[in-house]
Amino acid sequence: MNLQMALIDKGGFNFLLTMFSKINKAVDFEKDTLTSTTLQLMINILDRLHSQKFLPTLERFESSARLQTIVDGCLIIIHQFLKCTVEKQSKLQSELVQKKEQDTDFIYTRLQNQTFDLRILESTLNFLNKILHVIPNSFQKVGSHKLFFSIIELGLLETS
Repeated sequence: MNLQMALIDKGGFNFLLTMFSKINKAVDFEKDTLTSTTLQLMINILDRLHSQKFLPTLERFESSARLQTIVDGCLIIIHQFLKCTVEKQSKLQSELVQKKEQDTDFIYTRLQNQTFDLRILESTLNFLNKILHVIPNSFQKVGSHKLFFSIIELGLLETS
């Protein structure tokens, strides 16, 4: 707890936000494990710092631009992850169809049972969820973001 407060008071929160904004979030997280692991670590640290308990301290540091940086980063990660997932599903579906696979149940089962490493997506969604709970005006930033409706569309494609 003292370490977290020292991080916040000495600008560690600003450093983490700067590093978070510089990491390439538009990657295939299953292939780029270094970026994925680094982002998970940063998101988990930011998530711990960004809680109700530390809100009064964070409000001193948290400008609208910083909040926008976090929201942008989270939405880019979610969008990229869903986009890669849909692309992989489409590629597998095309391969199965090209093999003249006639059994639609088999194709559906293969597509549904394709495994993905969801840790980066889960940690990002948890972090974004915490931000939305702690800072209610962030709903406007998320809802008006250009990627928001694309994420919903990709999510619906993935689950359909």
